[in-house]
This record gives sequence, C-alpha cells and structure tokens, in this order.
Amino acid sequence: RDRARRYDDITGLLTPTLFYDRLSVAVRACQQQQRQLALLILTLEIFDAPEGSLSSEIKLTLLQSLGEKIRTALGPDDFAACIDEGEFAIVLQQTDNRNVAEEAGEQLLKIINRPMPEVGERLFLDPHIGIALCPEDDSDADALMHLADLRATRAGALALSG
Repeated sequence: RDRARRYDDITGLLTPTLFYDRLSVAVRACQQQQRQLALLILTLEIFDAPEGSLSSEIKLTLLQSLGEKIRTALGPDDFAACIDEGEFAIVLQQTDNRNVAEEAGEQLLKIINRPMPEVGERLFLDPHIGIALCPEDDSDADALMHLADLRATRAGALALSG
C-alpha cells in the first residue's frame, strides 16, 4: 500500500508528488555539496494526438513500456516520474556539465525511440527534451521545472518549424 503512494501503477516511476519532494531535497543537497544536477523534461507528442487515434489499451502499454525504458536508463542515484500523460521528469544527480546532461538526453531519446513490439505497431513518438541544470540555471526546484518544461516545448516547436 505504501508503494502505491510512492510509485505510479502504470509506469513504475515515482509519483509526481514524491518526485517533486525528492527534487527539492536533491536541489538543496546540490547547493550544500557544491555539485550539479540535471533535470530533464521529456515530452512525447503522440499523447497530444486527436482523441481516439490511440486506443486506451495502446496508451497503457506505451506508458508501461516507456516507464520501463526510463527506469533502465537511470543511474543508481537518478530518479524519474510520469508527471502527466506524455510528460516525464528525470533527475540526473551525477552531472558534471551541460554537455554531459545533453549526451544523457540524447541517449535517452535513442532508448525511447527503440521499437516497441509490445505495442504491436511502429508509433511516431516525436519526443523532445528540455534540460535545466542546478545551480547553473537556477537553484529552485519550481524554477528548474518551469525552465526544463519551457525548453522541451521550444524543442518541440523548433522540430515542427524545421
């Protein structure tokens, strides 16, 4: 029962509430220990598709598969949550600089884009990642979430216009 309050039943990732609590603790630790962490917001445009274009069964299977892929990509100190359908937040605690965070984001995109035979069809997920670093970009959990989300939205807009 306690696990149900900490982990999402579908993705197996942290609940949004526990994720935010852990992000706040990680940000404070980052400041105290003078180290850096990266917050990645991953958005998947497929969940913005018109109603009915994806069956609820395919959405469920897709979310389960994405949760598994994200969990396997995490390091031992990293954590992630499904913030909203089609939006995931990931904290990488062992990040030396922006380049390391961007490389991790690229690797995550490769993992996400691998075929998912369990879904039964090749889906165009159209993933986008926004990255915010603590303390380089900000030292406040809310501001980091906002900035990473804004950058993910911009990445999606750039992909559409490009």
